[in-house]
Amino acid sequence: HAELMTFLQKLSDEEIHRQKDGKWSTLQNMDHLLKSAKTVNPAVRKSSLVLRAAFGKPNREARSYEGLVKRYQERLEGVEAEAPKAYRAAESQALDRAKVLKEYDAEMQKFIQYVGTVKERKLDR
Repeated sequence: HAELMTFLQKLSDEEIHRQKDGKWSTLQNMDHLLKSAKTVNPAVRKSSLVLRAAFGKPNREARSYEGLVKRYQERLEGVEAEAPKAYRAAESQALDRAKVLKEYDAEMQKFIQYVGTVKERKLDR
């Protein structure tokens, strides 16, 4: 996480707002990740019982990171993916760079701190 934040801080304004082929800029991606983290952070702190009631019991073994990425890419293949409205990024130039990066850093710090206290087996359940 620290390496990512250092990298982002070093980008020029032109670089962080650059969009290619109609895709989101780096800052828009960070805004999207911030919105996602704000949803995930409180959810991961819920008890296993609450999460199981909301989402059910896993129907397969946990995937490795590589397996997760492979499955994600397979699901996106040939599909024009679009983020749900609540998670879409604003126009890049309308985003406050310092605010987005500061809030993202704070959310990820909370997430990293919490995950470090959770037993590995609970993360898959």
